[in-house]
Amino acid sequence: MLLALYLPIITSGLHGLLSCCTALQLFMPEVIHVQKSLLLESKSVLELDPPSLETKWLVEGLWPAEGLGFLAGHPKLGKTWVALDFAVSVASGAKCMGHFPVQKGAVLYLPGEGKESRIRQRIEMIARKRGVKRMRTLDLRVLTVPGFRLDSPEDQERLRATIEHHRPSLLILDPLRRLLSGDENSSGVIAPVLNFLTHLQRTLHCAIMVVHHTHKGKQDKGGQALRGSGDMHAWGDANLYLRQSREHEGATLMVPELRDEAADSNFVFKVVEGEYDSASAEVVEVKSKDDLAESPKIGRPKSPIGVDVSRIEHIVRKVGEVKKSELKKASSMNSARFYSALKASIDSGALILSRDENSSRPNSTLVRMRC
Repeated sequence: MLLALYLPIITSGLHGLLSCCTALQLFMPEVIHVQKSLLLESKSVLELDPPSLETKWLVEGLWPAEGLGFLAGHPKLGKTWVALDFAVSVASGAKCMGHFPVQKGAVLYLPGEGKESRIRQRIEMIARKRGVKRMRTLDLRVLTVPGFRLDSPEDQERLRATIEHHRPSLLILDPLRRLLSGDENSSGVIAPVLNFLTHLQRTLHCAIMVVHHTHKGKQDKGGQALRGSGDMHAWGDANLYLRQSREHEGATLMVPELRDEAADSNFVFKVVEGEYDSASAEVVEVKSKDDLAESPKIGRPKSPIGVDVSRIEHIVRKVGEVKKSELKKASSMNSARFYSALKASIDSGALILSRDENSSRPNSTLVRMRC
């Protein structure tokens, strides 16, 4: 009797529970799908790209394949000549600046200033110098976009689509200040632009060179001399800094700085005119980084620490043992240079310190060669 009384209620409850389960079952995949779509893409360590024992170069010794960074210097030092030489050389397979082997590939050049006729003239002059027989074979395209701005989301999308279409090995932006609508000194403007360029490089696998200016009076400061926001200094993994050569009239010193490679040479170049209305930036001298003669410091050349270490070790080797104060005086170095060199020599095991037992001064120290 009781079962007959409660059976309709139980049946109704079960029916409602089944309905809820069915609805939940239909809804759950959508919930799971939405949650997965919000997850950041990840890889296990073994899925990451393996480390390479050798650097893959776009321009050997100067610019890695897929490298990004600045070509920077004062006005009238030949920045655009160098940028266009990169463009023509990579597009043709000829040696860049007449010196550096390249990996041939397509190039996009985006100028922010200059008439089309002048840009064409320079490209054709460099192409003749590099031995390009037919301009139609040169895989170099100039993006003619008046008013293009790197800090415009619409223009960023257009640039991305263009790179996806042409698949260049190298993109050159020349110069940065003409391709911005915002203030180059503002981190709020520059940081998003640099992030965008990094994303282009990583997803579309092309090298990116940004032509930029340096502050007046700071040409010996490398990346710290870049004009504008401090975000720029730490951004690139390949940078070329230009400054006026103090040894060669009308020449420019090019100083490479590479994040993952030791750049052991600087290069002096001139814009050289040739036959048949040709011209290009040509390397005229290769200089060691340790060469004092072409030191970038204005005034008295700055001695590399290796030279300083050799000097103090030579003094100690001649006398056998010397007081630290006398060694400093004999080295003719300021305190910062002397103590840096002394520490480097001690760390290497060449020199050792000991207390001067014959001195009444408690802190008197002797320096001698390690036996």
